[in-house]
Amino acid sequence: MLELGELKKVRKQLGLTQLELARKAGVPQSVIAKIETGKVDPSYSSVKKICNVIEALGKQGLKAEDVMNRRIYSVGEQESLEQAIAVLKKHAELVGIVTESTVLNSLGKVPYSQQVRDLMEPPPPTVSRGAPAEAVIDLLKFFPMVLVTEAGKFVGVITKSDLLGSSKKSEKGKGKGKGREKQE
Repeated sequence: MLELGELKKVRKQLGLTQLELARKAGVPQSVIAKIETGKVDPSYSSVKKICNVIEALGKQGLKAEDVMNRRIYSVGEQESLEQAIAVLKKHAELVGIVTESTVLNSLGKVPYSQQVRDLMEPPPPTVSRGAPAEAVIDLLKFFPMVLVTEAGKFVGVITKSDLLGSSKKSEKGKGKGKGREKQE
């Protein structure tokens, strides 16, 4: 059973805002806020609703959206290698389907003015936000990344390091019945 003093911590581990938890539980957001700050002795029915939501969410396995990186930086295929390097330097992350490895392998072999489309790798596989983490793990055995989509738009990217970071956080809380902590 949930200890009310741990509600904030558990809510954050589930990746929920106060408003999201309140809506799912059918209680006002102010009730969640007051419980978390210890400023109210909530009714049994409110606690039961909140606990039911937390228990149900805790039983669900990790989904793609739980581990994806929402920051996607891209350059157009007409852009030059020099412009792609500038974006990589600024963000030090994946740029579309041009990876750091692609850029490193191109250095000294092609001019900086070379267009990105000439260097692009085949697109990685895509999954929906709700895809089970197990499916993503299987794909990452064969691809360097998986793109996450919602309504046909890219909303995130998952790499092996994203999953490894997620599993470390899950392992820390396993003995205490806690899940993956996620930033608000």
